Amino acid sequence: MEDNRAFSLLEVVPQTDELTLVRGQAYSELQVGQILFSENDNHLLEFEVTSISTYGQNIDELNRGMTGNLVIRGSSGASLKDVNFLLSKR
Repeated sequence: MEDNRAFSLLEVVPQTDELTLVRGQAYSELQVGQILFSENDNHLLEFEVTSISTYGQNIDELNRGMTGNLVIRGSSGASLKDVNFLLSKR
């Protein structure tokens, strides 16, 4: 089975009804505008990366292995409460 983990979630902070700040580590290269997924109760949830920051700087890409913050748009951040990883399509 192919590993499609894109970002490990260390902290989830809902910002608005549709924006959520997630802190963690990239398992693959991530870009602003990229679509990520999570599985919750056998439902696939979709999120768009709207911004990326690391070390207090806004960036367009987060390279594999780097830690940082993503602001994602999509289903309520509460749906990420028990999720460990965001996934990418491969």
